[in-house]
Amino acid sequence: KRDVVVLNEGNEQIHYLYLRKGGRVRKAPIDSRTHQILTSLTTGISGKEEIFRVSERELNQIVMKYSPKNRKYNAESLRRAVIMILEDNLLGKSYKSVCSSDIKELYDFMSEFHPMFSGMWDLEDDDVAFDYFSMLSKRYGIKDFSEMSEISGEKEERIEKIMSRRWYQNYMDF
Repeated sequence: KRDVVVLNEGNEQIHYLYLRKGGRVRKAPIDSRTHQILTSLTTGISGKEEIFRVSERELNQIVMKYSPKNRKYNAESLRRAVIMILEDNLLGKSYKSVCSSDIKELYDFMSEFHPMFSGMWDLEDDDVAFDYFSMLSKRYGIKDFSEMSEISGEKEERIEKIMSRRWYQNYMDF
């Protein structure tokens, strides 16, 4: 609970987590919605109590379950793959230099480039949700609404309604 933090920086709020492992402490920015969810989950628990108690084995099982069909990751191989993607897209900055940035720089970087920070995947908007579920379908081959629901946390009925309505609208536009 004590690791979920908000920093008031002028007229802007920066939400982040402290990540603690092996004596090291890092700050990782999170979007405001994630902060709100984590804060609500910590209501009524002590400051040092963990929100999620997941073993490394359980974490690996979760990562493997949601790996793309043509590739199986565990937590560590997923972390390495994400770092490789970041390094390919950092426009001349190294991954280490981004990670060693102060929290404001890191938050600004994430706000500019990460789809959740920028609001790109705000699933409350039906048009944005349609684009997100289309991306899941095209990129990962997920066509089953129940699987999309499990991944996104959205209700299966809403996903089906959004995907069906949007297809019909696109058809009528031609």
